[in-house]
Amino acid sequence: HAAQALGRVGRADFVPYLATHLDDEWEVAAQGARALARLGEAGRSALRAREASPARGHGLELARHFLW
Repeated sequence: HAAQALGRVGRADFVPYLATHLDDEWEVAAQGARALARLGEAGRSALRAREASPARGHGLELARHFLW
């Protein structure tokens, strides 16, 4: 619920916090990715960075999904 709320607030300064949780438990990661997608260019930039990183996992799939 915290990630949902942060996405609704619309403040880009929450982007780094949300981006660090893209590989957490599925529900947390999914809500974080959704919030990043709502935070404009700063959020999309964080999703692109996760997509470009060598790390695998559901964070990569979520980044791809929300960038698509």
